[in-house]
Amino acid sequence: MKIKTYKSNLLEGIPQELYNRFDVFFASGLKDLGGLLAFISTGVMSLKEGDKGSGYFVYYEYKNEKFKVPYEHQLQQKLIEMNCYTETMIPCDEIKLSDAVIDKTIRLIESEVELGLQEDYLENVKEGLRKDNPLSADPDYPLYSIKPVKLAKISTTGIKTNVPNLMLKSLKSFYKKNIVQKN
Repeated sequence: MKIKTYKSNLLEGIPQELYNRFDVFFASGLKDLGGLLAFISTGVMSLKEGDKGSGYFVYYEYKNEKFKVPYEHQLQQKLIEMNCYTETMIPCDEIKLSDAVIDKTIRLIESEVELGLQEDYLENVKEGLRKDNPLSADPDYPLYSIKPVKLAKISTTGIKTNVPNLMLKSLKSFYKKNIVQKN
């Protein structure tokens, strides 16, 4: 079987020949709502028309006080607008480090840099991460607490909307105004 690959800028859309061609799409590694929606929108446009298609994506559970509406509700709202619904959401093998762990790691490394890096600086950082983390005493556990992410499966209702196209157009417009003009 031959596999054909395409390289394209998602913000500029996908080639017309890929519209309505596929039964399934997959998106992974997207950590913000805008990026995730861009990939989901493209995926929905690539699904066969009239059939119920499915999409899979990795879902990070964000809790951010600056969101007036919780992240997962925003995501669900956009999926409904695209005539999609979430079938399942299960924990998967990927992990998410908390902001507190990332900040603590940076502080530990910065303090080692201030002291002048010695050969054992990584061991000092590891010891600092182990403090207040009872799980890290066991070699089978990591030095820091981790949160699992979820793998979500969405399906289309079979009713097409123009929302994915509109979303990609607005993302493209944003890209041109904010990224291209700065360069």
